[in-house]
Amino acid sequence: MPGKVLWFRYSVLKAVLLSVLLPMLVGCDRTAVTPREEMSGSVVSLQTTISDFPVLIRTAHGEAHIERPPKRVVTLGAAAEDWSLQLGVVPVAIEPHYWGGDRAGYLPWFREAVQARGAKLPEVISSYPELDVERLLALQPDLILAPQSGLTRESYQQLSQLAPVVGYPDQPWLTPVEDQVRLIARALGRSEQGEALLAERQAYLAEHARANPHFAGVSLAYINAASRVGNLSVYVRGDPRVDVLLALGFIELPELSDLQASFGHFAALLGLEQADRLDQAGLIVSWYSSEQSRRQVESLPLMRRLPAMREQRYLAITDPALVMASSYGSLLSLRWSLPELITRLNQVVPSKSEKGAGRDDG
Repeated sequence: MPGKVLWFRYSVLKAVLLSVLLPMLVGCDRTAVTPREEMSGSVVSLQTTISDFPVLIRTAHGEAHIERPPKRVVTLGAAAEDWSLQLGVVPVAIEPHYWGGDRAGYLPWFREAVQARGAKLPEVISSYPELDVERLLALQPDLILAPQSGLTRESYQQLSQLAPVVGYPDQPWLTPVEDQVRLIARALGRSEQGEALLAERQAYLAEHARANPHFAGVSLAYINAASRVGNLSVYVRGDPRVDVLLALGFIELPELSDLQASFGHFAALLGLEQADRLDQAGLIVSWYSSEQSRRQVESLPLMRRLPAMREQRYLAITDPALVMASSYGSLLSLRWSLPELITRLNQVVPSKSEKGAGRDDG
């Protein structure tokens, strides 16, 4: 029922707005785009190479037909706003991120990057309990980017009435960073720039891997034990927080390599009674929504008996912004967060010299 009500409200408002706007649009010269450019907040380099249009992109819920270079981009889900910005287009609206972000819903690295360009911050469009379609329609988007999201088929169909929608290609919330960037770059007509950003990201990670050779070959388990009662959430390859650590030299824990994330979720579920599958982990990383949650989990007997926990080869992350940055994996979020993350990793993963000398952990 909420979906039908939402669709009815959307249809009525669209009809009203089109009845007002259509005569104005028909009477305008197609080349007179200055008013829209002023509203868009786009920052596009004159040297940027724009690919030929139209562009056709197929994703899980349908096809996006993009007729011309988008200027009024809306991003939903995670990280699309970062990549759009770095490709030269400041979104006109984004989904808010209050956990890890500021009171206005902007994540710190995104706010800093927009302001560094001297651009206007995008509007924040509420998506819970339902997407604010009326406000979205008033922004006149010409592209909606949601490659790393949980967009439902119903939502996709509704949003496609407003503008072309680039959703996820396979499963919700499990689009690797490389695929995210290539989808977004293609939609913006900037595939060449997208490949350059991916190369820059890879080089940045490789630089930190070389600076921390003691990470190489350390088996990793990235978990959360507080989000599902009676289960561990185990993050797997394809999730940015795992892929970043693998790029730094860590390896997948073989005992967990058969796990796959369930449809629509970031992680695979592992019953607490199977926690012994983590016994051989060289490093356990876990994020928590609060210090209280961390203390509760760390007090569980099943967790306390894990060798990595006992031997302090365990990293707990409770800083919301750092958690969000790790889950984004964008170049912007990495430059903002990776130095701090590596500092914390070095506190629990000793270098060869520290292993040889023996560390005084108090």
